[in-house]
Amino acid sequence: MKAPFFAEHMREELILHRWDLTGDDRTSVQSLTEPWMTEHSVVSVGQPLLEKGRRLATPEGPAAIESDAAVRVLLLWGRRPADPNRWHSSAGPETLLKVRALLGGY
Repeated sequence: MKAPFFAEHMREELILHRWDLTGDDRTSVQSLTEPWMTEHSVVSVGQPLLEKGRRLATPEGPAAIESDAAVRVLLLWGRRPADPNRWHSSAGPETLLKVRALLGGY
């Protein structure tokens, strides 16, 4: 891991752990919605998980999860917001269970 990547990764970890401790307070949600948080989560966390997911099952159907930016980052890191109304999916419970298992395994 190179220093700039590590610094960004640690900054993201600190924001996530703040959310772990405080929940959906204003500062945590605002920090989670920063564009760099989504980019880092998708590139550094999401891509390896997608590769892992492809080895478990082939992608099929229009499974989608709709959420705000903060929830998207939380889901990529295997977490869920306290308020379930902040995200929605038409994928069904079995598919969502598989997604949660995949995202929780990083």
